[in-house]
Amino acid sequence: MGGLFSGCRKPTERKNVRNIQVLPVGSVDGHTQKTDYGVFCVSNTKSVKNSTTGETSDTPTKSSSPTEDFKLEDEEDSVSEEGKKECPPQKGEVPESLGVKKLSEENVKTILEQEGLVTNLKGLSSKGLAFEIVEISRDDVVPPARLGEIIKSREKRAEPTVEEIKQKLFEAERRRKQLEEERIIRVRAMKKTETAGAIKAYEQKQKALEDQQTQKMDVAVAARQNHLREIRDKLKEKRRHANLVRQRKNLNLDDMDPPPPEEPRFRFHHN
Repeated sequence: MGGLFSGCRKPTERKNVRNIQVLPVGSVDGHTQKTDYGVFCVSNTKSVKNSTTGETSDTPTKSSSPTEDFKLEDEEDSVSEEGKKECPPQKGEVPESLGVKKLSEENVKTILEQEGLVTNLKGLSSKGLAFEIVEISRDDVVPPARLGEIIKSREKRAEPTVEEIKQKLFEAERRRKQLEEERIIRVRAMKKTETAGAIKAYEQKQKALEDQQTQKMDVAVAARQNHLREIRDKLKEKRRHANLVRQRKNLNLDDMDPPPPEEPRFRFHHN
């Protein structure tokens, strides 16, 4: 409660504010109150201010009920907010920092919003933030399309009635007649064309293709034969040249006499 009255309100603006004193637990003078900062004993006194002297005096009062305590807290919050609005922070003053509890609540809120767990914010309260956490169940998961088709195929189909069978037979007969008419129309269109001229043109085209293919084959065979003939001639020329070289070597060896043995130039005499 101390942070609410740390603004620039005057002491005279404090109305219906309880004087909270730290007393031992179990004190007779007041009732205990458990907060986030420990267990405190609230004295049953009310601060009264004298309009003439400006002094305050604590007078015993009756213990208030929990509903009255909440009303007083709401009034204090509204008074503190009005005081902050009327008296904006002056230049050079450091703004109030949030408490550890409020910071932790804000962090939890941002984390839940980022993860997508907070869906519907019901509102704010003096004790904290109310939110809902949605848990995805197996019913919310959409099954694959193939599974739906299998389930449908397994389901028992109702037996068709006589009218449904007759309707299906009628539709099938109608489709058959339509296909037959289309076939007859195509045959008549083919008969009207000049079949003899078409056949003759087809034969001429096939003959031209055959002549072209045979001409290509003849050219390829002639080129292959020329290549083989050139290779054969080269081999013959190579063998003939090798025989001539071999014969010339043999003739040269027969005509040449063996050289006389050389005498040693220096003779060594042993005494």
